[in-house]
Amino acid sequence: MPITAAQSAAILEVINIILAATTTKGKRHLAGMFLELVDRTDWPQYYEIIPEPRCLNGIKSGVEKGRYKEATDVYTDLSLVFWNALFYNEPTSQIGSDAKTLKALLETEWKKKSILPFTRSSPPPSSAQKVHKVVEDEESSATTTSAAPTPAPAPTPVPVPAPAPAPPRLVTPAQNTSVSTATSTSQPTYAKPVPIRPKSRLSPDMDVDIMSEDGGHDVPAAVPRDQESEEIVKQLEKGLPPWPGFGKEGWSEEVNMEQLVEILQAVKSYKDVIGNRLATALETVPEEATIPHLSYNSPLSFKAIENRLRSQGYLTSQEFDQDMARLFEKARRWHKTSPEPYGRTLLLQRFYQALLAADPPSGPPYHTTTNFAACRAGPGNVKPVHGGDAPGVAGVTTHRVLSKDRTFMDEVHYKGWTLKLGDWVHLSNPDDPSRPIVAQVFRTWVSDEP
Repeated sequence: MPITAAQSAAILEVINIILAATTTKGKRHLAGMFLELVDRTDWPQYYEIIPEPRCLNGIKSGVEKGRYKEATDVYTDLSLVFWNALFYNEPTSQIGSDAKTLKALLETEWKKKSILPFTRSSPPPSSAQKVHKVVEDEESSATTTSAAPTPAPAPTPVPVPAPAPAPPRLVTPAQNTSVSTATSTSQPTYAKPVPIRPKSRLSPDMDVDIMSEDGGHDVPAAVPRDQESEEIVKQLEKGLPPWPGFGKEGWSEEVNMEQLVEILQAVKSYKDVIGNRLATALETVPEEATIPHLSYNSPLSFKAIENRLRSQGYLTSQEFDQDMARLFEKARRWHKTSPEPYGRTLLLQRFYQALLAADPPSGPPYHTTTNFAACRAGPGNVKPVHGGDAPGVAGVTTHRVLSKDRTFMDEVHYKGWTLKLGDWVHLSNPDDPSRPIVAQVFRTWVSDEP
C-alpha cells in the first residue's frame, strides 16, 4: 500500500529521533557514522561484503521526495543501516555499540507509531547476515537495550615499541628490527567515533597460527578491578623504578626534511573510512608538560613540532623522530581514560612508524582494514594452520621464526626502546586499537637483508 502523508510524517519523526540520539551525557550524536555511504573508491572491499549498503541521509531524502512506495521498505532500509554495521564491525566496537543502540531505538519508536505497519526485528533477506548465512550469530550480538553504550575502559597505555608479524588484511612495512610477538528537526553537528576494522571471520583465506598447539581459545571478558585491587596496584607501582625515558638507539635513519614534512602532513590529514580526521587526538593534547609520569618536562605539542619542522628547526631526522615519540607518549597518557582518542593515538603511531619504514605503504590515500597493526589477527580471531616441523605459510603469523637472513640477538633497539628476551610489551590490536595486545618477547633479531 502506498505511503500516506500521515505515514510519511511519522516515518520522518522516527528518523529525526534517531538523528538526535546522543550518548548519556549528550556529548556525542550516535548517528554520525551512519549519515553517508562508505566511500566506494577508498573502501571497495566494503561493497564486496555488504550486499545492500544504506545510509540515513539517503533514506531520509528518499522519504521526503516520495521515492518509497511502501512504509515497510523504509523500515527495511533503516534497519539495514544498522545490520550492516553490526555485520562489518566487531560487536564490541564503538560503531557496533552505536548500531545496536540505534537499531533498538528504531524498533521502539516505530512501534509507537500506530499508523505504521508491523515490522520484524530479524535481519531482512537482503542483509549480509542472511546472504552470508550468519544470522544466528549476528542476532545474538545485536540484542541490546535502548541505553547508550558505555565504552570499556582503555588499558594502561604502554607504547607499541615494535611491529609484530604481518596482519591479515593490511600490508604493513617490515622493520629491519623485529620482535615476535525527543524529536528534533534541527541539524546537529555530529562528532563521529573512530571506526573499527572489518570483523575478522575465519576462512581459508585468512587462517592465522598461534603459539599453542590446540588452536584458538575463548577470550574472557574484561573485568574491572575493585577499589582494593586498585590500591594494591598503586602500591606496587610506587615500588617500581621510574622509566628513564627514551634511549639513544633505534631511531630512524637520516631522512630529508621534505620527506618528513610529507610524513607529518600524512599523519595530520589521515581520515578513517567515515571521514574522521584522527589527528585531532594529537592536536588536543596541551603543550604544557603537566601530565603525570612523562619522561620529559619540556613543552611539546603537535603544532609546535609542525612549526619547527616547517621552519627547518630540526637539524636531524632523529630529533624529529624523538619529538614524535614523546608526543605519542604524551597523547597516550592524556587520553588513557578515553578509549576513542586513545585508540586513535595508537593507530596514528603505527601509521607514523609505517611511513618511516624501509618499505612504506603506498599512498596517499593510505588504506588499512586492520588499523595499521602488524599482527595478522587479534585475540579470539586466530587458529592454527600448520604445525610440526613445517617451515610455515607465507604471510601467515606463526610462532616459528626462520633463521634465514637474520642475526638473532639478546636484545634489539627500536625508537629509543631496548627490547630483551622475556620483556612484556603491548602490540597494536588489528581488531580494536584502544585495546592493545599483551605479549611477551621470545625472539629478537636484526635483519641481514639489504
